[in-house]
Amino acid sequence: MALDPARARLIRRLPKVELHLHIEGTLEPEMMFSLADKHGVALPYASVEAVRAAYAFSDLQSFLDLYYAGCAVLRDRRDFYALAMAYFTRAHADNVVHAELFFDPQTHTVRGIPMEVIIGGLRDAMQDAEKRYGIEYRPVADNKACECGAILRGVKKPTDCKVFGNACTPETPIGSCMVSSEGACAAHYTYGRFKDVPIVKAAAA
Repeated sequence: MALDPARARLIRRLPKVELHLHIEGTLEPEMMFSLADKHGVALPYASVEAVRAAYAFSDLQSFLDLYYAGCAVLRDRRDFYALAMAYFTRAHADNVVHAELFFDPQTHTVRGIPMEVIIGGLRDAMQDAEKRYGIEYRPVADNKACECGAILRGVKKPTDCKVFGNACTPETPIGSCMVSSEGACAAHYTYGRFKDVPIVKAAAA
């Protein structure tokens, strides 16, 4: 059901906050292709339209395939700046006044991208967005002890992480994989420990 015009105008005018935004997930198909061309990165998609079609996820793996293909084109400080600045420009149009950005350092450092390149580009964009649009910001990185990046890539299991199940639990999350119930670590913490429990079949009536 469509909103009536008066209510739609009110919603547009209201100041908003964006919490727990994973900035790499905001990469638009056009920018993905532009940065891929800049760095000579071969994408597993033939066109911008194919990338848009891939957003119709069939499962978690199809989402992760698209996510990591986008991350692969982020190579230098200007790339991270462009990524974040594009987000802030769209957010400003929706009257977002405060944004809490999450980013995944391990996804980039494992490719040899220095931490100062990642943080530098994002910080430059956040500072410019504050000056240009008045958007307050807060960058949030996974704790250095967290192995979430490797876990999402399938390189490690949640139990390989030194903080899993002790310092990092659903009640006291350290990494992004433990924050929400659908996170890989949160799901394993809740259900994975029962995987080796033998299944007891009901007795025949």
